[in-house]
Amino acid sequence: MHKAFLLTAAVVFVPLSLLAQVRPGAEVYTGYSYLNANPYNSRFSLNGWDASFTGFLTSWFGAEADFSDHYGSSPLSPRFVPRFTYLFGPHVSFRIIPRVTPFVHVLAGETSGSAAGLPLGAPCIKGLPCPGAATITQTSFAGVVGGGLDVKLTRHISVRVIQADYLFTNFSGGHQNDTRISAGVVFTLGR
Repeated sequence: MHKAFLLTAAVVFVPLSLLAQVRPGAEVYTGYSYLNANPYNSRFSLNGWDASFTGFLTSWFGAEADFSDHYGSSPLSPRFVPRFTYLFGPHVSFRIIPRVTPFVHVLAGETSGSAAGLPLGAPCIKGLPCPGAATITQTSFAGVVGGGLDVKLTRHISVRVIQADYLFTNFSGGHQNDTRISAGVVFTLGR
């Protein structure tokens, strides 16, 4: 009976202890983000930041919350255009190669964007307030399909070499197909 108990304990607890060594409890990511936006068939670039929190339920499957903000100006508006996005969904990591972790995620949420509208004939200098200009802010559904590659530096710090996402939005009832590219640092919490 004693041998059967030890054998059962070894079969149950050894795989669990190995899993505990490779499964992070959570990951926090922050970094630079580039957004190639396409509202109203007018493509332009915005720079900003991206941050996410992923809580892992298993060694490979987690729930992710992603937040990003991008800034710049568009050909439609010579003034500042912020674009804030928050998304949630599943995150799958492939922990096959030591120190290198590819991942994919599918996220959904909302994005909001602002643009300065100019009345016809109003003089405006880029970067300065325009007389009579109105700011238009819209909110839209947003969806992301993408993935990336993390390279482990230490036990708790990795570099996100690249994260590439297809970002779908729906401003003013028209579909926009945007591209978001990010890179930064990942902090691993727990074991």
